[in-house]
Amino acid sequence: MLGCIVTLVFGWCVATYGLPAETIQQELLKASADQNRAVFILNDALLTMQSYARAVAYKSASIPNDSLQEDLAALEKRIDELDLLYRPIHQAYGLLMRDRKGAEVPVSDRARYLMNDAKALRLAWESFARICRELLVDAGALHARAQKQLQSLQSTSEVLAPHYREKTGPKMGADGDLDGILVNIAADPESQGARLLGRSYKVSYEMYDRSYNVPPTEYHDSLGLRTLLVVPCAVHRWTHCDSDWFQAHAELPITRPSAGEYGGQGLFGLDFRHPEVRNMMEGYLRGVAATYRGDERIVGYMTAWEPQGDEGGPAPWGHWSTGGRTVAGEAMFREAMKNKFGTIGALNQAWESEYENFDSITPPPDIMLGPNPDRAKLIQQLFSGSCTPLYYEFNRFLKDSYAEFLAWCYGILKENDPTHPVCISPSYGALDGYLCTARDSF
Repeated sequence: MLGCIVTLVFGWCVATYGLPAETIQQELLKASADQNRAVFILNDALLTMQSYARAVAYKSASIPNDSLQEDLAALEKRIDELDLLYRPIHQAYGLLMRDRKGAEVPVSDRARYLMNDAKALRLAWESFARICRELLVDAGALHARAQKQLQSLQSTSEVLAPHYREKTGPKMGADGDLDGILVNIAADPESQGARLLGRSYKVSYEMYDRSYNVPPTEYHDSLGLRTLLVVPCAVHRWTHCDSDWFQAHAELPITRPSAGEYGGQGLFGLDFRHPEVRNMMEGYLRGVAATYRGDERIVGYMTAWEPQGDEGGPAPWGHWSTGGRTVAGEAMFREAMKNKFGTIGALNQAWESEYENFDSITPPPDIMLGPNPDRAKLIQQLFSGSCTPLYYEFNRFLKDSYAEFLAWCYGILKENDPTHPVCISPSYGALDGYLCTARDSF
């Protein structure tokens, strides 16, 4: 997420200026709360600007000569720099600091200097708190400017697509609670984000809870932590896979092209569009929900972690859809076209094509992995600004069917366990995540 949020581990604390450790902890959190709010507001502003830029592109308009983009980038840089200012203050107060791997961070030279100069430490702390407050005000002002630009375009445009509207994130109250889900909050139980949410937790896979002698939920509970339970519906290109079930169904086309050889893994590249895979997953999800319903050790379920609908290739993850070319995927695509157009005659009229029936429709060449010369011809068409109806409809199907699968998983969990939230983790940034790109790139 924008702005590096420092990991806090409150250990022993020197009572500088007579302040007890608890007071120092609260003061640190109070100032860092402003930093976090500035990050949240800045992300809202960036999402609003993204909506605005896309709306402008669809309207074929020109973006006014405004410094908002540059000001957003400058504020993001200020938030990042604030983290560097904070670290020596944190250490100078005698508070431990750990890196993302849990190793203790050595005390810096700047921190040692502040430890030996009480006046300099106090001035550094007051400066940090003041900058945090300024960032909060500046982030709010930039968000307001971004909203004004988008609203101005909406009020003057006659052709703006209705689904291109401001994208807003959750709002944070004075007590640090959010009224929605924040994507990309740090999972480290000692992070400021987790503390502000009031939910200190660790992440663990559901399979570990079943296979470990001491289940992670039990271990985390002994530490005073809750567990965000990964229920693997879409982890990269992998899905939960029961070994006995797989052996019994191995003769069916139930795997994705990029799956490779099965070696008994609990996670495998299954084709989530295949009916037998859906049947297996439904039983698994119902079992998970029955096991953990009402379990206060669980903070929620995560069904998708860096999900990828593609099958690999030289393009960045998710930037080009290369999946769906399986027996089940192609059958589902034809069924989707039948549901959309009703008759092959209606499809041919819309596409200006001459298919004999829906069964004769095959997907377009894979833009990253398909054979030439058809692939080369398709690339030339796309980069010249031409998109064939077949290519558009198939890629739309890939994205919609992936979203439908995750919504289906969500529905089963929520129906059978309404006591826990269900989330996903794109892990690739709010503006260019796997799911965001997969849904919106076309």
